[in-house]
Amino acid sequence: MKAEYSMLSLLIPGPQSPGNNIDVYLQPLIEELKVLWDLGVETCDASVKQTFQMRASLLWTISDFPGYAMLSGWSTKGKLACPGCNYNTNSTYLKHSRKMCYMGHRAFLPMDHKYRSNARDFNGRTENRPPPELLKGEDIFDLLEGFNNAFGKTKDYEKARLDLQDMGIRKKLHPKELDQGKKIVFAKACFSMTTKEKTTFCYVLKKAKIPDGCASNISKCVQLAERKVSGYKSHDAHFMLHYLLQVAVRSAMSNQVAHPLIRLCSFFRCLCQKVIEVADLDILQTEIVETLCRLETIFPPSFFDIMVHLPIHLVNEVRLGGPVQFRWMYFTERYLGKLKSYVRNKSRPEVQSIAYYGSITEIVEVDYYGMLKFVLFRCDWFEVEEDKFGLTCVYFNKRCYMDDPFVLASQVHQCFYIQDPSNPNRHYVMKSIPREFFNLNEQSTSNGQQPYQCDPSDHPINLAVSDETREVEFDRNDIPPTIIVNSLRGSDEKESDDDSSFDETHLD
Repeated sequence: MKAEYSMLSLLIPGPQSPGNNIDVYLQPLIEELKVLWDLGVETCDASVKQTFQMRASLLWTISDFPGYAMLSGWSTKGKLACPGCNYNTNSTYLKHSRKMCYMGHRAFLPMDHKYRSNARDFNGRTENRPPPELLKGEDIFDLLEGFNNAFGKTKDYEKARLDLQDMGIRKKLHPKELDQGKKIVFAKACFSMTTKEKTTFCYVLKKAKIPDGCASNISKCVQLAERKVSGYKSHDAHFMLHYLLQVAVRSAMSNQVAHPLIRLCSFFRCLCQKVIEVADLDILQTEIVETLCRLETIFPPSFFDIMVHLPIHLVNEVRLGGPVQFRWMYFTERYLGKLKSYVRNKSRPEVQSIAYYGSITEIVEVDYYGMLKFVLFRCDWFEVEEDKFGLTCVYFNKRCYMDDPFVLASQVHQCFYIQDPSNPNRHYVMKSIPREFFNLNEQSTSNGQQPYQCDPSDHPINLAVSDETREVEFDRNDIPPTIIVNSLRGSDEKESDDDSSFDETHLD
């Protein structure tokens, strides 16, 4: 997907989205698509200087999740918010938080998986249901035949703890009354962060030096003094998920919380490769199901809105539509950024190899009297190790291979380093692939030289094995609990459980 092959038309409806009135904009498009499919359009073939009847069809559409609801007519909020699970969406209404949550990911595991019988760490019940069946095209056609389609914050808060009490799970996190019920005390959850840990988390994002063209200047979005990250764009969030969060959560959170989050980051990084093996898709599907199940044992039900549930269907979309680069919205957003003349940040390029990781100190061009030219990189190489989470790190204060500093430019790939806040000399290696680069698994390069390394991110999964037998610690004893005034004392909240209340659920 490139700008020269795109025709971008913009709809600017005003301060509000079109909603059901989007059919006014779609009607001319649908009429033209019918003509292109049924009759075709006479088109000139410049290569043979002849005309032919060209027919076209709509393969897929690209939209964000609210736009998906307007375009398809399927509501993306409420009880049945998941288009993939459809009428079998596993949703629960949280009475105190007044919102829907989407958990029950154990249903996607094999029937003999140990998580299915683990009631303590999940919702207090065993899971015996099979996964919901995905609708086929014929099923959707039968459902819609004859149908007149008129288009026409933090997750851990007081009411989230009351929902846990109402569900009868994670008793250590239940609110406790003080001063004869005048105040309520909440123990800190295992994913709560101290001021120092928040500073460490922000420090990793602030000090990361990112190669040109990979993302915008993320460091400008980080306020260390206030310990906040704000003002970043959707592609910046995508980049942070792939490369930065793995180091940030490893440095700032406990192992039981960091491990599933690192697995989630690795899943998205593997899923978004430009070249992906079909055999790896089954591995990725198993990985995301187990990861979501691990997250269910850590975070409260209010965390699991529909956006957390949707990754469980992404592998199947790759099976149907191929690599995600041809179906996501970043191309359109980059094109808009080009039109608005955004300026990207610059940083120093660095290189990596299968045996060496280092940084470029000098670039040399060797010219054999105009007959032959080679470009050499003079590099400083550093010692390498792998930590318990499977992340590769180098030590800038420990140089190695000092008698072999040169390497051909064709034998390296670009990477960048993220500093470990606990050790200034240790940096984590992040391998990024340039947007215009596609590895088609050629066996050799054009000049016959074999590259030193395989393509970045060529392994579908690179994760340490966690200790699954250890019970989850739901609370933290090293952080003082939160004490608030009991605002619910002496009052009974009236909750509506009718269908209209579900349709009005707002997602944070």
